[in-house]
Amino acid sequence: MLPCPPRAPILAVLVSAVAVVGCTDWPRADHLPEVGDVVSATSDPRTAARATWTSLVAGDDDQPPGFDVGRLDAGRGVVLRGTLDGTGWWDDGTPIGLVGTDCGSVGTRVPAEHGDWTGDVDVHSVTPGATGALCVDLWTDATDVGLDAPVAVLDACGVPVAWIGDPDPAGLSGRAPHAAWRHPVRADEALAVVAAAFVPNDADRTIAYALSLSVVVDGPCPLPSGSLP
Repeated sequence: MLPCPPRAPILAVLVSAVAVVGCTDWPRADHLPEVGDVVSATSDPRTAARATWTSLVAGDDDQPPGFDVGRLDAGRGVVLRGTLDGTGWWDDGTPIGLVGTDCGSVGTRVPAEHGDWTGDVDVHSVTPGATGALCVDLWTDATDVGLDAPVAVLDACGVPVAWIGDPDPAGLSGRAPHAAWRHPVRADEALAVVAAAFVPNDADRTIAYALSLSVVVDGPCPLPSGSLP
């Protein structure tokens, strides 16, 4: 019987062939299929969210229902740019009482049992066009102020009858230069967003702000582009 030929060279050829075939697409990270709207693991996922934005001059109404932004459908947003002339909060302040005569309702612009802002307050009303979340972002040109942007539920008379987050209203105690909140909302619900600065107590302080409002059904809240505020 003739001796078998050496097996080692055959094995080496097979391993070499597998190595050539298996490494042509290596490293795998450089040969992944193209996927749209990819966000890095180190990036803010909000940068991938999309919305159609409208820019408006903020209203100067200091009581609900406030300046009417109108209806916001899912995938749409509005950026309101304005100023707050005066900042601060007084625990013993008494806000103006609002009465809805035809609705039999009473309320105030403040989501607290007592106290009121001592500086400027801007109120904007909005109606979500879909059930989901109302995204509220408040930017300022200052870095040393405390920001509030609570959201009131209005009745048919425009009077706040509840606050999103009750009994612990959301949208309070944010910090400049950017504070953000996400509120669960229902379609066609009349809402009012109250923008104010609760610190410092400075009647002569003026800050510029940008308030962005958008509605999403799911996913992250979108971010507007451009300078803010």
